[in-house]
Amino acid sequence: MKSKYLVLFALFTINLFQATSCMKVATLSSDGTVRIWDVQTGKELQVIRDEGLLSFACPVAWSPNGKIAAIDRLGAIVVFDAKTGKKLKVLEGHEEWGRSVAWSSDGKKIASGASDKTVRIWDAKTGDELKVLRGHMEEVNSVAWSSDGKKVASAGSVDHTVRIWDLETGRDRVLGGDMYFVSAVAWISRKKVVSGSWDRAVRIWDLETGGCNVSEKYKRSIRAIACSPDGRKIVIGFFEGAVMICDAKTGQNLQVLEGHNGNINSIAWSPDGKKVASGASDETVKIWDVKTGRCESILKGHTEQVYSVAFCPIKEIDKDKQERLAFLGRRQSIFKTMVLSKDSTKENNGGL
Repeated sequence: MKSKYLVLFALFTINLFQATSCMKVATLSSDGTVRIWDVQTGKELQVIRDEGLLSFACPVAWSPNGKIAAIDRLGAIVVFDAKTGKKLKVLEGHEEWGRSVAWSSDGKKIASGASDKTVRIWDAKTGDELKVLRGHMEEVNSVAWSSDGKKVASAGSVDHTVRIWDLETGRDRVLGGDMYFVSAVAWISRKKVVSGSWDRAVRIWDLETGGCNVSEKYKRSIRAIACSPDGRKIVIGFFEGAVMICDAKTGQNLQVLEGHNGNINSIAWSPDGKKVASGASDETVKIWDVKTGRCESILKGHTEQVYSVAFCPIKEIDKDKQERLAFLGRRQSIFKTMVLSKDSTKENNGGL
């Protein structure tokens, strides 16, 4: 009898958590704002304003512990509290415009790339600059951490290379060849990375064998790329409004998501892999259902191009919803106790 009660209680607890959990996405625009949105409702939860973000293609990234990092037009990394919007730290070191920023999976370090041709590694807690990685011949357009935090991948747009940096030794491995203007790079697994470029092709690099699988040439140049949490799919953002989901092994087109009226500047997967967010030059962010390909919501509020989107790595509890459901929860628990008591009386002839 106790096991039956525990099962019912567990089911109720799970349903209550699902009803009160909140998936969030952060967006950054050249209107000088970072905006936080509730993905399910489309509600704008927070607006963070900073003059350093005005009129520039700044990137944004969300840490596992509730902080948001953005690079301003002078190359400084600004760290904000996602809940309050308070500026917590400014990490200075880059000598030119910032192009990309990423948190390590444990939230302890930040990687950044800029027009000064460097990749820099930072201590997120102290703000100290830990490493300056030099090797790119031109601006660094994209940076991404490996899941174990031991390596960083970077894309050098004009030098046409992808570099894999070993953070213990500081040495880099150069991946290149016939690429033109590499715009984005992402990790598929610890042994594979994917890159997109303006030559309209996706390349999947096997770091163990040295092999490279090149996709067919698409109709448009690639602006952004991201890999699903399970490593099975990639999503590509193109110039002129196209979003495409492809197989991570072959690069084969699986689905086309249509609706934007401008260049796709940024793309991101939700932590559960069920949704994709795209930010574009049409000043909107769209949330897509990966299974159906349907646009679930359009986030409007920015007054300039949306240059970056990032999901909160974990679902947070919506306290307002939790409080509204608290009374309902008590009533359901009492009702289940009564039902179980009746069942127990029948099964045990009046006693426990």
